[in-house]
Amino acid sequence: MKTLSSNAANGSFVVQTLLWLAAGSAIFAAAYRSTASSWKDDDDNPTGDQDEVTCDPYDARNCCRPDTDQQDIPSHVQRESHKEERRKASVRFLAMKKPMYDNIEMYGPDDVMLCTIGKKKAHWYVHKKGLAEWRTPLVDEGDDRITKISAPPSIRLLFPPKIKKSKLQQVEELECESENGTSNRNVTANPNLYNISHKKNICVACGASTGLMRHYVVPYSYRRLLPTKFKSHLSHDVVLLCLECHICADQAAVEHRDNVYEPKFRTDPTTARAMIPDHQLRHVKSCAQALWKHREKMPPERVIEYEATVQAYLNDKSGSGNETLSTSILQELAQNLETDLPNPNHFPITELVIRSLLSDQDVGEFVRSWRKLFLEILQPRYLPVGWSVESAFENDSYE
Repeated sequence: MKTLSSNAANGSFVVQTLLWLAAGSAIFAAAYRSTASSWKDDDDNPTGDQDEVTCDPYDARNCCRPDTDQQDIPSHVQRESHKEERRKASVRFLAMKKPMYDNIEMYGPDDVMLCTIGKKKAHWYVHKKGLAEWRTPLVDEGDDRITKISAPPSIRLLFPPKIKKSKLQQVEELECESENGTSNRNVTANPNLYNISHKKNICVACGASTGLMRHYVVPYSYRRLLPTKFKSHLSHDVVLLCLECHICADQAAVEHRDNVYEPKFRTDPTTARAMIPDHQLRHVKSCAQALWKHREKMPPERVIEYEATVQAYLNDKSGSGNETLSTSILQELAQNLETDLPNPNHFPITELVIRSLLSDQDVGEFVRSWRKLFLEILQPRYLPVGWSVESAFENDSYE
C-alpha cells in the first residue's frame, strides 16, 4: 500500500507541476490581454469583432479570452505569448486519452436500473466474474456483423444487490429518456438520479469536448485523507473539465486554502512552509555563479573572497580540505546546488483541515462547501442530471 501511495503521490506531483506552469502562463496572459487594449485606439476595431474562442463568451471566468494581435508588442510580452502557446500544447499530455463515461446501464434481477458503469466494469461483471449477463449487447462500432440496436448497452445482475431501504423508499416507475431517445421504465428515482443518468463526455463548465481531464470538486489533496466511506464508489464529485476551466477551479481552490483555511486552522506560522531557505547556501551558490560566469570582469580581491567562500563550503562538505575550484565544479554548484532545505516543523494545511472534521456531519458540511465553491467559480451549465450540492457524501455500504 505504501508503494501504491508513493506512486500516486509522484504522479500527482508531476501533474500538479504541469498545471502550475500552465496556470502561471494563463494568469499572465489574462493580465496582458487587459492591458494590451490600452495600446490600441478603439478606432482600430470599430466593429468590436473578436477571435473565435472555444469557451463560452458569457462565462464569468477570465482565462478563456481571445488573444490580441501581436503588432507593436514588447519583446518580453511576446515571450510570454510563446509560453502561452507552449501551455496550450501541453494539453495533450494532461488530457484524458479515452472517454470517461461509457454509460452502460446496470440493472438488478428485477429490471430496476441501478446505475451506469464503464465498459471495463461491465466486462468484469459479465465475463470475468460471471455475476451478470448482457441485457442489451455492447455493440462494437467497428464490427459490421453486429446489427445496430437502438437501446443503450446494459447488463443485468444475476444476484440481488445490497441496497439500503432508504434508497428504495423512492423507487417508482419513471420514464428516463436515454441519449438516443429510447425510454426505460422501472428506474430508481431520487436520490439515485445522478447514478442512473447518462453523462456526456464534455466539460461540465463550458461544454468543450476536447482536452478534457478528470477534476475533483473536493481537491484531491483533501479527498485522499478522508475515510474510505467518503470517497469509495462515489463519483459525484469527480467531473470532467477542459484545461482552461480546470486552471480556474484550481486557482480558486488555492485562494480558498490561503484566505480561509490558513488563517482559521494554522496557529503556528513556522509550520506553513514545506521548504525554508538556507542563506549560507544561497551565498555559496551566488559566489560560484559569479566565479563561473564573470571571473574575468571581477576585481581580484572579490575573486579571492568568493573563492574562499566556495572553497570553505567544499572543504566542509568533503572533509578532505583538498578540493580544487575547477570550472566544472563551479558550474555544478551554480546550476544544481539546492539552497532550500526541508522544514522539520512543516505541517500541511490539508491535514490540519481534515483533523478538524470530528464527525460525519462535519465532513458533510466540508464536502458541500467545496461543491458550492465549484458552482460559484465556474457556474457550470453542463452538469450531469441529478448532480446536486445536497447529494450523498458517503457510501452507506461502509456503515
